[in-house]
Amino acid sequence: MKYIRTRNFKDWFIDLLNFGFLKLVENEPLRTYYLKPPLQIIVKKKVVDSLSRRYRSDYEIGGILLAEPARIGLVNVLLVDGVRYVRNMSRDPGAYQANISMKKYIRECFQGTKSGKRHFPIKFHSHPRGPNGLPEMFMTYFQMSTSESDKKRATSRYRVTCKKCPFVIALPSILCIVSDDNEVFLGVYGGNIAPKDFVEYGEKILCKMSDEAMSRGLEAKSLFNKITGIISALGISIAASGFRMSNPQLRSFAMQIVLLRKSMKTDDNYFTMVKNEDAVVEIPS
Repeated sequence: MKYIRTRNFKDWFIDLLNFGFLKLVENEPLRTYYLKPPLQIIVKKKVVDSLSRRYRSDYEIGGILLAEPARIGLVNVLLVDGVRYVRNMSRDPGAYQANISMKKYIRECFQGTKSGKRHFPIKFHSHPRGPNGLPEMFMTYFQMSTSESDKKRATSRYRVTCKKCPFVIALPSILCIVSDDNEVFLGVYGGNIAPKDFVEYGEKILCKMSDEAMSRGLEAKSLFNKITGIISALGISIAASGFRMSNPQLRSFAMQIVLLRKSMKTDDNYFTMVKNEDAVVEIPS
C-alpha cells in the first residue's frame, strides 16, 4: 500500500489530483473538488470495533472518521484508521448535533502531522435501534435509511486555501448502526459519489432478484419449479415495495434480503455489514 503523504499541503493536493482522487465540478460558486470514483473505502477493524463499543441503542452518536488516501496497486483507497467522537449537543435522542470540537478535529485532519500524514474528515453519525416499542431486530434494519435531515447534510464542504487561492473539498457522509449481535452497518451517502439514501440501490438489487426468479420459473421444465419461481418473484417484488413504506417489519425484511444478497454476491457497493473484521465499501464509477 502506498500512502499519499507530503509535508506540504500544496504537494499533497497536487498528488491527489495526479492520482485521480479528486475531480473538479463546474458551476459551483467556489472552485469545488469532489472525490472521484471508482474508490474503495476500507474501515480498519480497530475502528469497526470502536464504533461497536461506543454505539448506543437509544441515542445518536457521531464524529468524524479519519480517512487517509492511499493506493493499492492502481486502486485508489481511503483507509479509515482512526475516529474522533464528537459530543452530541441535541436534546433529541434521535438527532445528532456536533459540538464545537468538530471544527478542531477537521482542521487537524487537513493540517496533518510532521511526517506528512493527512486525512479526509468524513462525518458520521449513528441511528439508534430503540426504544420504539418494537423488537430491536426490526428497528435495526428499519433504521438503515437516511432521514430527510441526513439527506440535506449528506455532503460536507470544507473551504481550504492553497497559496492564497481558496477552494472547496466536498466529502460524503457515513451512517452507522450496530445490531444487538454487534454487527456493524456502514453506509456511505452523498458527496456526489453515492446516493443520498440506500433505498434506491436496495430496490435495484431486489428488482434484479425478482427478474432472475421469474426467468428461472418461466424456463423451468416442471410445473412445480415454474410455480415456485413465479411465487418467489412476486414475494421479492412485495418486499421491494417495503422500502417505500413506513412499516418497520416490511422494510426490515427488505433490507435483510438485500444484505444477504450482497454478502452472497460479494457486493460491497455503498454499504456493508461486518463483525470483527475490516469493513470494505466500494464506490463504483
